[in-house]
Amino acid sequence: MPFFAHASGFTIKDGHIYEIGGDVNIHFAMPAESIVPIATQLLGKRKERDLDKGDAEADGPRKRLREAHDETSDGLMIVHPKDIDLHRQLTSGSNYRTHSAFYGGRVVAVKVFDGPHAKQSWKLNLTLTKNFFHSNVPKIVGISDENISETPFIVFHGIPDRKMNSLLARALRTDLNKSVQLSMKTVKGLAAGLSYMESWNLLSKEMVSNLKWENFDIFAGGSDEPVLSIHLLDTTARGPHPAPSFYHPQDYRGGTEILSGLCQKVCTLSKIDEPIHR
Repeated sequence: MPFFAHASGFTIKDGHIYEIGGDVNIHFAMPAESIVPIATQLLGKRKERDLDKGDAEADGPRKRLREAHDETSDGLMIVHPKDIDLHRQLTSGSNYRTHSAFYGGRVVAVKVFDGPHAKQSWKLNLTLTKNFFHSNVPKIVGISDENISETPFIVFHGIPDRKMNSLLARALRTDLNKSVQLSMKTVKGLAAGLSYMESWNLLSKEMVSNLKWENFDIFAGGSDEPVLSIHLLDTTARGPHPAPSFYHPQDYRGGTEILSGLCQKVCTLSKIDEPIHR
């Protein structure tokens, strides 16, 4: 037999072969029911090794990305513009533009500040929103270097490439019941986001004066939940302890009034967008 022709020093006992030496060429005739479990076990172990290797390779770029960036004292990553791939502009204001973008392998939003007071506005918005952590409010994951003065930016996670009014417009056209449910979800989510901001005293006169619903952008997050993004101008906020002369009671808007304005804003824009989706 080919096996015994080149094997040496082996022992056969009770049908088992032990301590085989020499140049061995094994050809065992095994029944199929015995081969399948062994092959399955061997392939399973190989698959596990391949998956572990794949996970390690996939984590490589993310790990290198984390190691490549410095962090602020608050734990925010300092992001370089060359690492951001801007996709399209989502919103714009008097001194900012919000873009959908790709960064670190995921979709993010990048708010770019411009104008003569870009750096001051960047610092203000960063200071008041850097610790936000709520499902209806975007979370800051990175910022531009402090040395960038002309177009500083903030990178947000939780702002997808969709607007709430566009979803409502589509629902109004296709399914009335769905549009009612989505409207209720929108109001509930906006109220939750505003309530969270009020818990930080962000909507109080001690923090911000002359705040209106125009200071907010509304996006559609996961499960069609509204995501409320706030923008503060350096001319409308004076830091944590503003002087009394900066207050304008006739212009001040409380949380309830801002919520009402936001709901009207979404409904108005939905009616404008609705013919576009026909």
